[in-house]
Amino acid sequence: MPRVSRRLRAAVYCRISNDREGERLGVERQRQDCLARAEREGWEVVGVYTDNDLGASRIVQRQRADGSWEAVSTPRRPAFEDMLGKAERGELDVIVAYSNSRLTRRVMELERLIQLHERTRVQIQTIVSGNDDLATADGQMTARIKASVDAGEAKRIGERVKRAAQQRREAGQFHGGRPPYGYDRIGKGELAINAERAAVVREAADRVLNGESVYGIWTNFNKRGIKTAPSPRAPQGTRWQGQTLRRILTSAATIGCHELDTGKLIQVAEPILDRPTWQRLREILFDPGRRTGSSPDWSSRLKYPLSGLLFCAKCGHWLSGAALPDLRPSGPDGKRRPPILSFACVTATGGCGKLRIAYSPLEQWVLDMVFARLDVPGMQEALSTHQEYPDAEDLRQRIADVQRRLERLDDQYADGVLDDQRYRRQVQRLTEQITEMRTRLAEIQRAVFVIGTGGRSLREVWAEHDATWQRTLLGHLIDKIVIEPHPAGVTTNLSRRRAESGEELTQRRAEHRERLLLERVHISWKA
Repeated sequence: MPRVSRRLRAAVYCRISNDREGERLGVERQRQDCLARAEREGWEVVGVYTDNDLGASRIVQRQRADGSWEAVSTPRRPAFEDMLGKAERGELDVIVAYSNSRLTRRVMELERLIQLHERTRVQIQTIVSGNDDLATADGQMTARIKASVDAGEAKRIGERVKRAAQQRREAGQFHGGRPPYGYDRIGKGELAINAERAAVVREAADRVLNGESVYGIWTNFNKRGIKTAPSPRAPQGTRWQGQTLRRILTSAATIGCHELDTGKLIQVAEPILDRPTWQRLREILFDPGRRTGSSPDWSSRLKYPLSGLLFCAKCGHWLSGAALPDLRPSGPDGKRRPPILSFACVTATGGCGKLRIAYSPLEQWVLDMVFARLDVPGMQEALSTHQEYPDAEDLRQRIADVQRRLERLDDQYADGVLDDQRYRRQVQRLTEQITEMRTRLAEIQRAVFVIGTGGRSLREVWAEHDATWQRTLLGHLIDKIVIEPHPAGVTTNLSRRRAESGEELTQRRAEHRERLLLERVHISWKA
């Protein structure tokens, strides 16, 4: 009986490194050419694998938001990995691509394909790069030479792109790619301010300088439906994140500049923010100690105005909130009562587990204290004005002086005046001084919190702001709130006395709660 020959099973692989418009035209051309080759050869195409807008070199030069460049590792190619996995399982006989460089630009990755062929006998075929016989020494040598040439070309392309972008930056032109947030591209090398997005930047800057947290600002933007700038992967823009907002506010592009590797700023567009405002933002957001401290990180958790301010008097641990079921009998309508929010010293987070306090009456009691301190004649005007501390300018001048001393050290080291050991020791000493002064400067900046009430009292406008804003304000006023245990033998809820009216009972309970809170709660004010 004659033997029936089996058609070879082929996988088509298509890839293009840069598809800024997201139209997939490059990979579609590759797909058509590879399918035509498979039809001519009589191969059975069992899969088409496409990695669009993904590089094959893995290490590429990527542009930062401020216009500078960095070497980064690109994402893995998921379709490529899926295809190789199928080949490893013996489900492919041929891999066909437009060229060797579409498969890989790395010599090390070629070795992986050679080993794959030795294990599975899968063939590598291309449209324009020839077909190297990986089963022979000469075929492997030829393939390695091609891979080395491709890797060198990828490196040269990166160098040319980087040098061309640097030349445009130094000439005061836009470097290419997507324009920075807040700008539109209006011509080759020209940018114009996008009024809508620039307003978002200015609002965020004002709110940071007025003492609000980055978290509170970007979550507020998301609630309002404000999106980031469109991109190929998110044509309508996407939701804000803290890192995105922080990068935009501190980028030199926000003042219409490119920042060279030397730190020099080149003006290329009209600024969104003025230079002093931008400098103050960087002082706050680049604070070395911004993410350290012994207090709990309340900024990324469920928000309450007193989050992160409450501490246990017994062990000193911070209190965390939880909603507990209300065990009292059901109300007159027979419905179960809503849970009671309380804060407790929880053993799971390192606390003693011996203290709990109902949150709602505690919050109202603390707020009454805050309003009593702030809602006084003359205070509203002071609270609604941003004040620059004299110490801040002195610190800026001292930082600039030390930075100039560091530059002189570099010159002395280059001229041979300082040996390596003395140079490193003095650089470390001056760098520590700068870090200390920048931390102090950021603390001064964070001491500012501007409250615009429009002439109304803080009590009146309090509910108009979200819990993040409320917590930030309280954090500027209160160092911590220490909670004592509930007094032994003292009841929490008072029962109605004989012949006592409802109004009298309510009044007596309020007075009782006030006495308990006075005994249990101790506020440590910052000023």
